[in-house]
Amino acid sequence: MKEAEEVLSRSKILQAKRDFAGAIEAAQHSIELSVKSMLARCDVHHQKSHDVSPQLEILMRKLEGCSESLTRGLSRSQWIMQMWEPANSFAVYGTHDTKPQDLFYEHDGEVAIYYAEDAYWTCYQLHLDLAEGRMKVKSG
Repeated sequence: MKEAEEVLSRSKILQAKRDFAGAIEAAQHSIELSVKSMLARCDVHHQKSHDVSPQLEILMRKLEGCSESLTRGLSRSQWIMQMWEPANSFAVYGTHDTKPQDLFYEHDGEVAIYYAEDAYWTCYQLHLDLAEGRMKVKSG
């Protein structure tokens, strides 16, 4: 989770420097790290892939006492991950004859950061609820 927070901070720094492609790549990476942190915390195995959103359904079935708001957040995180995963390639490689730095606008970076924060705070809430005993992970 700490790494997700650090990468989210990096996306904000890149956005402030007007490196919108870099901000988007970092935001997508933060989303990925947030989701993978939740999976690891709940002992849900995932493949080495940018999109591990299918494993969030397994995670949700393993949680006992999960609040309605956290369930909604986990569902949003699944959607967010699926939505932003393709952005990684465009932010790194661009498309056709367009370089990544010429592909994105300021608003694109802002939106990516917004969604990365959403996924991060869901991750934070899951860790907090487990640590404080408001829910638990079913074994097996």
